[in-house]
Amino acid sequence: LTMQDLPDDVVRVAETAPDVASKRPPDMPLGEIEAEAIRAALSQPGLNLTQVASRLGISRTTLYRRMKSLGIERPV
Repeated sequence: LTMQDLPDDVVRVAETAPDVASKRPPDMPLGEIEAEAIRAALSQPGLNLTQVASRLGISRTTLYRRMKSLGIERPV
């Protein structure tokens, strides 16, 4: 599986959070990579969820849906 095999929205997430993509073990499941990328984007200070979604290249609705399915809590 290479980056060319992945959907565009997953590639954008990986490109937005390069530290996550470069430090992951080669056998890490895609869902865990996505969860780490979302957590990394959420940890950036001063961003609301709309801005986080924009940086990840996804809609706010998609961000909410992915957070729910991956068990990621909304930051306070």
